[in-house]
Amino acid sequence: MFPMRIATLNSAEDVGAAGTKVIDLDLTEVISRILIKFKAENGDDGQDDVPFANITKIEIVDGSAVLFAFNGQAGDAVNFYDLGRPEVSSWSFLDEYANEALIGLNFGRYPGDPELALPPDRFRNLQLKITYDEDVANTSTTVNELLVKALVFSGRSVSPLGFLSVKEQYAYTPTADAYEEIELPTDMILRTLYLQALDHSQWLGNSVGEVRLDEDALKTIMFDDEYYEVMKFFRPRFGKYIHKSLNEIGATATAHYRGPTSDAVSLGTPDGATERYLAQNNQFGALLSSIIDTENDVTWLHSGYLPHYVGAFPFGERNKIDSWYNPGGVKKLRFRIKGGASLGGTETFRVITQQYRRL
Repeated sequence: MFPMRIATLNSAEDVGAAGTKVIDLDLTEVISRILIKFKAENGDDGQDDVPFANITKIEIVDGSAVLFAFNGQAGDAVNFYDLGRPEVSSWSFLDEYANEALIGLNFGRYPGDPELALPPDRFRNLQLKITYDEDVANTSTTVNELLVKALVFSGRSVSPLGFLSVKEQYAYTPTADAYEEIELPTDMILRTLYLQALDHSQWLGNSVGEVRLDEDALKTIMFDDEYYEVMKFFRPRFGKYIHKSLNEIGATATAHYRGPTSDAVSLGTPDGATERYLAQNNQFGALLSSIIDTENDVTWLHSGYLPHYVGAFPFGERNKIDSWYNPGGVKKLRFRIKGGASLGGTETFRVITQQYRRL
């Protein structure tokens, strides 16, 4: 018998324009990871956001207890930080093509981790909830497909010690040059702290100013510096987020979105080799404006850091549980964020934790 198998949790189906799909996680086998695919057929050549924006919320709940909670863009970023690479999603934005978001939910340090995994039979009413809106990435979309699969332990008995739980802890609208203090939970070991500062039009240093993490009224300060400077320490640990996209560009500026949002570089190859084109290529942000003499398709290769404006603050060695941050005994763990000087006023900052939840 194979030690692992791929189980179908939700067969491919059109789930309607918008709503929430609830899937019972009533398997008898232990789950290593879940893979969500949301596919949306484009109604025209426009790209209005990234494919993951069609998924507005993902949750795993057991009654009123929330084990996982984040939006699709954060989910893609966390999955990248877990695996060191993005899933091979389809960033295709030509008419009648489909954009496709693949989002992995990882309960262990790696696929098939026998020590960290999710045993559904240890819960009473475990459910996966996926909230979606099919026409965010392409506003002319009228057809979609939702498919959900799980990697489960099949041919061997495993007794996991616990699993990784990823939750949005706090969301707010920042104010330029103003501080926001967030009190983080101290009930579980912390593997990673994430900050999602989503603003397609800004360099991160303009969106986020200083960040500080401290214990018990500054008794211990883990970091206290400009956000962009702190990220210079952490982002090399995870490598670059690299993906390609297929887009239509025309004689007027055309908006294309990409995954990496820090030190991003995009190289494009037009379908017609003799056509001249200009890419107004910012080294930051997810928005790329393109101009060509006549309408043409272009294949982009995008590379950079901090996917979807999500920065990661890792603790300890990624695969060693006993090296992660244990806040036991800490009365108050505070994460302070200063709004950048050039906020547009409509951004939402989200603070997300990845914790080790013991069984």
